[in-house]
Amino acid sequence: VVVQGRDRFGNNVDMGGHDFCAILQFKPDAHTVGKVSTKPISFMSKDNRDGTYSITYKTNVSGDYSMSIVSFAKHIMHSPIPLCMKGQRDIASVIVDQSSNVRAVAGERARLRIIALDTFDNRQLSGGMTMYPEITLRAKTNKMILQDPLLEKDRRKPLRTEVVDNNDGSYDIFYESRYIGEYNVIIKYSDENNKAGKQEQAPQQVKIKNGQFLRVQIVAAEVDRSSCTISDPHFTAEAGIRSHFTIITADRYKNRLHKGGVRIDVQAWKEYLPEGSDDVLLECEVEDNNDGSYHVHYTGKISGAYVSEISVNGEKVEALSQKVTILPGLTDPTACIFEGEGIHTAKCGEQASFTIVTKDKFGNIPDHVNEKFQVFLQPHAHVKQVKGQDSNSTTRVRAKSIYNGNGEYKIEYLPRKACLHQLFVFYLPVKKRPGWSLVRQSYVTDEWSSSLIFKCTIDISAGRACASTTTAKGNGLGGTLAGRPGVVAVNVRDRFNHPQVPDEDQELAAELIDKDGNSVGTTTVSQREGSTNEFIVIYRSHQEGEHKLSITLDGQHIVRSPFSMTIQSNDIKVEELRVHNNDLIWDSDIALMWEQKHVAVGSAKAAADYLSQRGGGSTQVVSIAEALLESEDRFGHYIQRKKTMSLHSRIANLAEFYTPSTRIRRPTAGSRGSAR
Repeated sequence: VVVQGRDRFGNNVDMGGHDFCAILQFKPDAHTVGKVSTKPISFMSKDNRDGTYSITYKTNVSGDYSMSIVSFAKHIMHSPIPLCMKGQRDIASVIVDQSSNVRAVAGERARLRIIALDTFDNRQLSGGMTMYPEITLRAKTNKMILQDPLLEKDRRKPLRTEVVDNNDGSYDIFYESRYIGEYNVIIKYSDENNKAGKQEQAPQQVKIKNGQFLRVQIVAAEVDRSSCTISDPHFTAEAGIRSHFTIITADRYKNRLHKGGVRIDVQAWKEYLPEGSDDVLLECEVEDNNDGSYHVHYTGKISGAYVSEISVNGEKVEALSQKVTILPGLTDPTACIFEGEGIHTAKCGEQASFTIVTKDKFGNIPDHVNEKFQVFLQPHAHVKQVKGQDSNSTTRVRAKSIYNGNGEYKIEYLPRKACLHQLFVFYLPVKKRPGWSLVRQSYVTDEWSSSLIFKCTIDISAGRACASTTTAKGNGLGGTLAGRPGVVAVNVRDRFNHPQVPDEDQELAAELIDKDGNSVGTTTVSQREGSTNEFIVIYRSHQEGEHKLSITLDGQHIVRSPFSMTIQSNDIKVEELRVHNNDLIWDSDIALMWEQKHVAVGSAKAAADYLSQRGGGSTQVVSIAEALLESEDRFGHYIQRKKTMSLHSRIANLAEFYTPSTRIRRPTAGSRGSAR
């Protein structure tokens, strides 16, 4: 500012010598009030020595000012002077107006307002600049739901924009996009007013104030039902197990919504039901994740196919309605059903079976066929064990599991011992430890019972009578006298050596055959009274000589049959016959004596005296114990006051009444069995 000195008459002076001071006062407006200092700024004049004074001032803030020029505390003419400080012509940076849409909706036109600033961040108050905005999708941004290569290429192109110069230093940039994501905004400009007479320059990129990046966000529009999809489609679950699938909401441009609030309703019911049955509904629950996704949780208890119906904001969406399948759960041991005769009774040597109907805890029949069952049999703890066998032995049944369909397994086993047994059924594979061939009872502890699902008591009876284990004994096997009966006791057993009675279709027959192969004499077979498995064969023939006694069971010879024997003349002495057969045959006189009580029952001395008198001291008395036991068994008499006396005690009780010449021979295994 140049100040021209004048005298009081208004004449210009041509010499200096005075001092002037310019005071610059900022006048804030609505945008700058409180943001820019209003403290006055002083500038001193420079004396030009020609009556003029130069005042140079400078400020970095554009806007309205008031300049007061004083000399000796007096204002010069027209002071204070209003000033308007404009920004620099070149744009140093831009700021984004608060009214801009930096968050726009897909498919809708949005406005981005920028304000040009000079080097001192002063807003330009006029337009005239040409803006070249470039809005492109960031490389790392949210992807679309549907990965379409053509759409992906299209969404990577710069957006079409429109720029409006407001001639007040601000510029409106209008943009629009169908694809959601975060976009980078780059702004370039050129000054069209300065092109005259100058070489044309390429547009220059303008910085964002404070070095920040300018970005805009395109968000999804309102939900479009036809664009909603299902992710992680888990439409199959096990009964009782909670499962889910996810519904992804999207707008009409197939952009995923990233907020919740959409009302999703889900219903599902069993597809096929017997006529007249009530509907079976699936328990469904919708969880809003507040990110545009919704978890549909469902739990089913009854297996089968279910039809679902899904609605978005109250309107059904066919594309989302899917079929849900509930599979049967794992087998629940507590729900299994055991049925069949094989869990109650069985016969030795005959295949026994029972059925396991598997179910899960909701009563569904499992659809898998890889169930494993292990079956163990052991004699009941209260059953008397056979001598020579381990009382703790557990017989592992060679069970065979057959899947019959519909969750049924047929278990077959072959018992071999007749007595009460305990049956154990284990579910889950039981690990066989090294070196074990059988599982012993002592190991049936909590380790095994953790998978024990069934336990019962089975009455295993003897099997079918078998000729290969049926034996015969008695004095009649050595022969008899012509016309006198011979008696043989037949002990019938099954093939596992258990006492048994022949079935109705099995015949126990006996036949006496001479040396020419002809059937002679008479034979009778009858069950011994009071015995379950012992039969008496009585044969009689008047023909002397060598004979064979054939005893058959179900058409097959029993052990050692046919038996060779000799029928001798009736006038032979009984004592000689005894010596000849090396055994003491049954003497009817002794039997009669005991039965008619000619001697006191249990009087061992009387019996010994009688035998001594008959033998005259010269008869070889063989197996006196045999005779006593034979008489006791056949006529039901027992030694008085020694009812439970052992066989050894009985023999010792008799031995004291015999002379040293009388020899007692122990019975052989063939005559009385190994036990006696």
